[in-house]
Amino acid sequence: MIGVIERQYPIQHYEAPEDGGKPTSSDIWQGAVVTIDPEHHDDGQKLAFERGTKVGQPLAVLSSLVGAINTLPEAPYIITVKAIWDEQSFQTFARRHGNLLRSITFDFVVPNMFDLSGKLDEKLKQVGEDTGAQHVKLTLESPDGVKADAPEVQSGVAYGAKGQATLTATAMDGDRYTSTDKVRTTRVSSLIGQGMALVALVRDKLDEVLGRNDVIPIAPDRDRDGASRN
Repeated sequence: MIGVIERQYPIQHYEAPEDGGKPTSSDIWQGAVVTIDPEHHDDGQKLAFERGTKVGQPLAVLSSLVGAINTLPEAPYIITVKAIWDEQSFQTFARRHGNLLRSITFDFVVPNMFDLSGKLDEKLKQVGEDTGAQHVKLTLESPDGVKADAPEVQSGVAYGAKGQATLTATAMDGDRYTSTDKVRTTRVSSLIGQGMALVALVRDKLDEVLGRNDVIPIAPDRDRDGASRN
């Protein structure tokens, strides 16, 4: 599924010389291409949002959009958008601190779809059904340190990095990690300057746009929203 989210903006400019050249403003439309793979497979339930536009921060715009969709009486599911983040960035942080952290917190999205892929999916879905919760927050904490390389932690990291959870951690020395600073983005340089409609180009390069080739983390001081899951 490919579409464009648009927002109207006023632009300041001058009238034509024959009209007096006076300052004026006009409304124009800015858009961002959104690509969605809604299917059930290992890399499905995923979307990509075009960055660098004036439409707004991707995650904020998408959260607003799905919030409106969730209020519709006919909506079959509650949709949640989480950014996909770079799993290795956490591993690097943990190794830098000897794989011993004061605390690790996961904020999991409770799955509400069928075709669950593993035990963690199943447990979270059961918790959601039993309690009505849409999110499950789990904090592992100890003054003596939590083992970041423990299988249970690694399982949560691998699951969460796919867009199923956000992760924050604090090292013994107070150094902090947050997955929202390590959102993943895809660069498709071949789309630039080809003189074709961007939507048509995206359709031809779906795998690249959806991050199934080269994917890199965004630096913390840049746009912090990228590909996400619902």
